[in-house]
Amino acid sequence: MKTPTSIRELGWLDRTGAKVCSLAGYPRYRRECLRGVVPVRGEASTAQTQEELNQRMSGYPRNHVYRIVHGRIVPGFRLYERLRIVTRIYPDPIHSFLDIGCCRGFYVLDAALRLGCPRAVGIDVHEPFITTARDAAQYLRVPGAAFHYASLEDVSGTPQEFGGPFQVVMLIGTYHYLYWGSSLCSTAYHSHEEILRRLASICTHQLIISARFTMDRLPRDIQTTRPEGHGNETYTVEAFLQSAEKFFHTHHAGYLGVYPLFVMTKRT
Repeated sequence: MKTPTSIRELGWLDRTGAKVCSLAGYPRYRRECLRGVVPVRGEASTAQTQEELNQRMSGYPRNHVYRIVHGRIVPGFRLYERLRIVTRIYPDPIHSFLDIGCCRGFYVLDAALRLGCPRAVGIDVHEPFITTARDAAQYLRVPGAAFHYASLEDVSGTPQEFGGPFQVVMLIGTYHYLYWGSSLCSTAYHSHEEILRRLASICTHQLIISARFTMDRLPRDIQTTRPEGHGNETYTVEAFLQSAEKFFHTHHAGYLGVYPLFVMTKRT
């Protein structure tokens, strides 16, 4: 595996290449999403419901924006940039899937609809996101997708209640909240090993993770509320990878934006 230093040095080239591929591939992907879709006339109430859902799916965070178009889910460009990178490292087939910090539920719905995953679950600690995701799943009639207002603490405590354990567990842009806590969830582990131990307990095969692993990339609210100097030695890529190796075989799989992406296979 590349060292963290080489990851940082090569990152700009990898990110530029990924951006070019996304710009070239996005129009074709949209066409494929909508291929064969024929608008149904005379169903104003259905169209109104679809538009109401789409309004709720817009706004912050923009890398989770998608739309429903005649029964299909179509990601915005920023979400597509991530999707095309993440899905190529999924196992084939996917038997069960958990997205921690699922936001409005796109990855869960995509796994259930496009990839045929029979058990796709999303959790989040922001209740409006879960409500929107559930409404989208109900509107699209996706029985294999489920969403819960819950935290890692909840799922790792009683995984069976949430359909676990899971073949694939994913965290994108969520890890720093597990480590430091947030205004929506006060639980803060302050320990890579504890977080990874909990993740390993609900994951049977693969963990996919992309995160802000450096202090200068943390959101401002975390930087201003944490004790001065706390985490400078422990919240690093090196410390994270050292703890991860106790539970997973870890591989650097590229970038999501400026943040490294790791695919991690559980040790047996």
